[in-house]
Amino acid sequence: MIELAAAGDLAPSAVALLDNLDAAAQISFGSGYEHVDRMDRDVIRSYLEPCFGTMERARQFERLLVCLDAGDLEAVTPQLREVTVPTLVVWGTGDTFFDVSWAYWLRDTIPGTTRVVTVDGARLFFPEERPMDLVPHLEQHWATVTAARS
Repeated sequence: MIELAAAGDLAPSAVALLDNLDAAAQISFGSGYEHVDRMDRDVIRSYLEPCFGTMERARQFERLLVCLDAGDLEAVTPQLREVTVPTLVVWGTGDTFFDVSWAYWLRDTIPGTTRVVTVDGARLFFPEERPMDLVPHLEQHWATVTAARS
């Protein structure tokens, strides 16, 4: 996709995707959701319109993709090392974009990390698809933090 964006070829096809939301779901979210076929079409549109609702937005998105650099995260590492607020890291093991090793990198980088929870087979957008795989961990985290501050 980055190659298409760099060549200026992503925007026209991306804008056209809004006319076929089923195809848009597969192309845009097929790797991020376990069950992309269950996505509400209004949700798909709400995600895509800000990026591809017009040719101008699509061109801006192309520029954004081309500018992404893993070095940006490395650049903020010193600031992350100063985050002392209680931090829970929850990570899906089925995420094709971000390997689970990043969860442990965050744990080792952010001093306030209280624990890492992995969710088997969960992908990038799992909180939307599988909220009950997240909510109990959040409730436990909040309860622990609240009790420690009392």
